[in-house]
Amino acid sequence: MPKSRGAVTALRSVAAVAAALHIPDLVARRATEDRGGAWQLPPDPQRTATSTAPRRLGEGAA
Repeated sequence: MPKSRGAVTALRSVAAVAAALHIPDLVARRATEDRGGAWQLPPDPQRTATSTAPRRLGEGAA
């Protein structure tokens, strides 16, 4: 990791440009193997079988 202020600024600038140009997406498209992005998430305890619509801010709060 860089220790000087200039090096940190340069690293952050390069990362910002890469993110703005969607470089990680382009690299992922070229990947030859899946890196395991299909994670199984636990069920959401806030939702029930009858209510699948997302809640709006302030709804359902007591």
